[in-house]
Amino acid sequence: MPALSPTMKEGKILKWLKKPGDKVEAGDAIAEIETDKATMAFEVQEKGYIAKTISSDDFIPLGSPVVVITKKADD
Repeated sequence: MPALSPTMKEGKILKWLKKPGDKVEAGDAIAEIETDKATMAFEVQEKGYIAKTISSDDFIPLGSPVVVITKKADD
């Protein structure tokens, strides 16, 4: 779970905007995340392919993995 605000300690994934197999570029929004104050877009920092997404109805602590991005589509 990325830190989307300075006061954020956990976040809840409300909706994935990309699915496994999708190609992403740096700056692409891949999910909507509920923080302590607002719903914000989670933007990736690197290009690659979504290999796996983590689903949870609970709040997830900062630093916990929520997505796996690979360099190649078939990884």
